[in-house]
Amino acid sequence: MAASASAQRTPHLIALDGLRGFAALLVIVSHSANHSFLPKIFGDGLGKMGVILFFGLSGFLMGYLYCRKHLNVKTLWDYAVNRLARILPLYYFTVLLTIVSFCMFDFVLLKADSILKMVNNVALIRGSSILWTISVEVHFYFVFVILWFFAVRSQSIKAAAALLAFQIAVYLSLTFLGVGLSSSIFSWLHVFLAGSLLGIHYPVLRRKFDALAQSTFFRVTVWATLLLAVLAIPGVRRMLGVPIAPQYLDPITVGYPLIVLTLTVFAAGPFILFRHHILRWFGKISYSLYLLHLIVLTFVEIAIMEGLLPTQLGFPVTLALSSLVAWAAYTFLELPAQNALRSIFKPLVAHRALTQGTRGRK
Repeated sequence: MAASASAQRTPHLIALDGLRGFAALLVIVSHSANHSFLPKIFGDGLGKMGVILFFGLSGFLMGYLYCRKHLNVKTLWDYAVNRLARILPLYYFTVLLTIVSFCMFDFVLLKADSILKMVNNVALIRGSSILWTISVEVHFYFVFVILWFFAVRSQSIKAAAALLAFQIAVYLSLTFLGVGLSSSIFSWLHVFLAGSLLGIHYPVLRRKFDALAQSTFFRVTVWATLLLAVLAIPGVRRMLGVPIAPQYLDPITVGYPLIVLTLTVFAAGPFILFRHHILRWFGKISYSLYLLHLIVLTFVEIAIMEGLLPTQLGFPVTLALSSLVAWAAYTFLELPAQNALRSIFKPLVAHRALTQGTRGRK
């Protein structure tokens, strides 16, 4: 895709806000099931499908928002500030909570029960518990710059293929050496690349989907995809005796969320429901909801063990308290921190360029 397309508008796709909220809710449902607040069938695996939605969404939005812009110092700086301001303040607040909890109260949060794990969390090397996804996400940010470089030269598919080949080579090598990879970029890069290519080629794909949407076959297929959601749940497939590969390799666990992402991007059939204002509200607070819900769940579980709360109320109380905590974190920490960091760091490159230009004229 040529860099001359940088002037094209990138309208806000509101259904993706709802899809982000839905992804966060899937993770909460899965963790609640793992803690026996919900039937086990909603447990191990369903949360990973929510994570795949997050990774695919991240790739899509980066490709959609940036790859029609020239890659230069200013756009790269804006990209870095936007991405890091979006993710780091709340992340380090959460990491700080785990450190204070362990060091001062000898209470473990998010499995951060050793100095090594705390260092890995702080350095974004390999996060503990759900924090692993944030370190992988930050690693994606570096990979995307490579994809962006080639995308503006209309070589995004070749670049993605090369990155995928590199991923496979590293994955096979490290697996042979017995290195665990389930929480590393080498297990999840293909998901991010798929989302990125969808975002990069959105204008072309948009026209094709608009043409397809007129056919009865396409409409029936879209509704069938929605109805097959039940069979896509890993717990249901296990109950039916269907073999399941590791979650980052399983074609249904990975493929179904990416199909949902694609159909939501193009607002196909029933997937337009992700525009609903309730899901979009959850989408707004989804990052806080994702990072903080396990901490809330830990205290709800303690309340149940102490007899202060019946098990049947475990999930609704977890969801309600997590939503409240997430709203507060978004309103009073996440959003103000993002705005502050952007206002401080974004003008730096422009000021430097202006200063250099003034000196040059002198």
